[in-house]
Amino acid sequence: LTIMPIFDPQGNEVASDPVLDQEIASVGRKDITSPWVGELISFQDAVLRSLPGGTREYDKLLRDDPVHATLQQRFDAVIEKEWQVEPGGTSRQDEVAADYMRDVLDHVKWDDTTRKMLYGVFYGYAVSELLLTTDGRFVFPDEIRVRDRHRFRFDKERRLRLVTQSNPQGEVLPDRKFWYVKTGGTHDDEAYGLGLAHFLYWPVFFKRNSVKFWLIFLEKFAHPTPVGKYPPGTPKSEQKKLLQALRAMMTDQGSIIPDGMEIDKFETNRGAKVAYEAL
Repeated sequence: LTIMPIFDPQGNEVASDPVLDQEIASVGRKDITSPWVGELISFQDAVLRSLPGGTREYDKLLRDDPVHATLQQRFDAVIEKEWQVEPGGTSRQDEVAADYMRDVLDHVKWDDTTRKMLYGVFYGYAVSELLLTTDGRFVFPDEIRVRDRHRFRFDKERRLRLVTQSNPQGEVLPDRKFWYVKTGGTHDDEAYGLGLAHFLYWPVFFKRNSVKFWLIFLEKFAHPTPVGKYPPGTPKSEQKKLLQALRAMMTDQGSIIPDGMEIDKFETNRGAKVAYEAL
């Protein structure tokens, strides 16, 4: 990191290099590693790229009770902290400006907005729209609406775009109208950040599927399976009645079967080892 003087010891202005204040390795110019879809930057999140539903797949993680409960706990810890607006100076005008800003934050329900924007920590980014108004003296936010992040993308110039049915490449949005945040990631070239959902997806996926197959396993082996027997030549209609009776036995206290048929039970030697208490 170099700090260079503007003037030399004799007081003469030092000629600056014209490229020093230019961004050379910008994403839009020379990033050969970042995937593109037209003008839009694609997600670099390897998990998202492997899922057909994109960021919508991360919505499913919020239905996992430990994930949801832990997130709410962390969000509550942030929301419960008191926020302050401090005057920028000691004049009466500074005090009035600070009071005005406090009123604005109360008006836009700042804590509620903060809670919704904190989901950017989970997804990697969050977007809100500022609905501005004026009281004749100032222009200020009348409302902050946190939008569905799935509707937005970034282009090669890092501009936020709203993707619509009529414009899948996204509409460039006006300056100072939308507020977005991003979190996570190992470098600044990741426009969408890298949220906690990236690290939670596979652990939650495997947990859900292990429970799913565990339940199937228990259904097969943890209790006897009823077996229906019918004599040769039994009509299909009577066979269907027997099958319905077998299914009823799995949930009801009693059932009936056609005359001349019998029901037995099929047990495996694994039943004693796979009790429901373990689940």
